Amino acid sequence: MSKKLVTVSLIATLLLSGCGNKNAAPKNNKAANENSAPAATEVAYKDGEYTKDSEPDKYGGYMTATVTVKDGKITDAKLVLYNGDGSEKDENYGKENGEIKNQEMYDKAQASLEGAKDYPKQLVEKQDITKVDSVTGATQNHDAYVELVSKMLEDAKAEK
Repeated sequence: MSKKLVTVSLIATLLLSGCGNKNAAPKNNKAANENSAPAATEVAYKDGEYTKDSEPDKYGGYMTATVTVKDGKITDAKLVLYNGDGSEKDENYGKENGEIKNQEMYDKAQASLEGAKDYPKQLVEKQDITKVDSVTGATQNHDAYVELVSKMLEDAKAEK
């Protein structure tokens, strides 16, 4: 008898929990929000060209970011990735002694380079480093780029 009572109680609880409050808070209407006026906190930057190197990673590799500002807006951005020996990362990045010894590692290295090319384009389009999205395969480059450019743009902010 007690097993039947427990089973009935469990079923009743499940049924009642399914009949909960359907008056949940309304979801944000993304389409309506996209048509809203831009935030009044839009940042203006001093005109000029700003260049900064990142700190070296654990292998000695680093990146150089350059941002050009004209009329207070970011008009151009560049990103160059370097190996620990100071050579630019290119189609040989991920090879060992000029040869592909591990195809998977080589493919990952090349995907990282390819993905990183997207970050400067996004910065110019979005005008906000915090809105630059990470690209699959280039997450570490994304994080380093965001940190580097954030520091650079802090120095470039125009006084109001």
